[in-house]
Amino acid sequence: MMIQCTSIEKCYALSIKSILHNCLEQLGIPFHIPEFNHKFYEACCAGAISRGFALDGPVTIKPYIPLGVYMATTSYADLENTETRIFIALYTAALVAVEDVCGDEFELLRAFCHKFVIGQPHGHPILDCFDFFLRELPVHYELVVSDMMLHSSLDFIVANVLEYEMRTTELSPSARSFPIFLRNLSGASKIYSLMAFPREVPLRSYFQTIPAMMTYVNYLNDIFSFYKEELVEETTNCISNMARCGKKSRLQVLQELCEDSVDAHREILAVLARSPVAMKMYKGFAKGYVYFHTSCPRYKLSHLFSPVDRK
Repeated sequence: MMIQCTSIEKCYALSIKSILHNCLEQLGIPFHIPEFNHKFYEACCAGAISRGFALDGPVTIKPYIPLGVYMATTSYADLENTETRIFIALYTAALVAVEDVCGDEFELLRAFCHKFVIGQPHGHPILDCFDFFLRELPVHYELVVSDMMLHSSLDFIVANVLEYEMRTTELSPSARSFPIFLRNLSGASKIYSLMAFPREVPLRSYFQTIPAMMTYVNYLNDIFSFYKEELVEETTNCISNMARCGKKSRLQVLQELCEDSVDAHREILAVLARSPVAMKMYKGFAKGYVYFHTSCPRYKLSHLFSPVDRK
């Protein structure tokens, strides 16, 4: 892709766009921005209320439900069970609310896993909401799958505690494995990988793809979050941490993550070659997960890609 620049800032943005564009080409997924599904949003709000969560208070998951709608209607569009897709949307809303609203609640986050195990309330409406959705997992997914999903969700809480600690702890340049370790905890990538397959699809037909799917989920999120994070000069994300530890530029790490994402995608397709149903579900997820990021305003990709780029 030819890059022409009139300023350093524009040149940098075009460099990011070029890397993202090449990644999409390698994945075989054209840039596209799906429309927001207002009818499904209303169903999700009704689903939250039916579970006992008021949406008109000062601290609720309501501001995050649209993000959950984007996730459920793109990444999981091929799931036939509407109630499961509503659950995914509400779970996502609660998860992002934990990160955004409770990030400074160190003591509450530190005690979350213990209180979850013993069934005690958490003292915060967002954390209590997230707790509720963790307990609903077995309703929608087979027991072993829901166990892995729970593990992934609790890892996400632990990651928030570690990220709080990192605010006052300097990252050692020698800790080259730490950024990936933390990302595997914080990304909730295992649960979002497993959510792609409905209960009817046997675990044995896809479980060997889970590590590569986790890579795909984590790295694509890092890749498509990079532009918005650069706009606010965020320096504590996974790409920045990997760049510091590896003595590389952030753009170089971005390119490497794109290559790793494409490799993971190809590995998954190869593993699922003998499982046509699981293959169909994964292909829908792989494309939809890209479109979650392109459609969700949180990632600001519509600022980076012009209408000419859209298919």
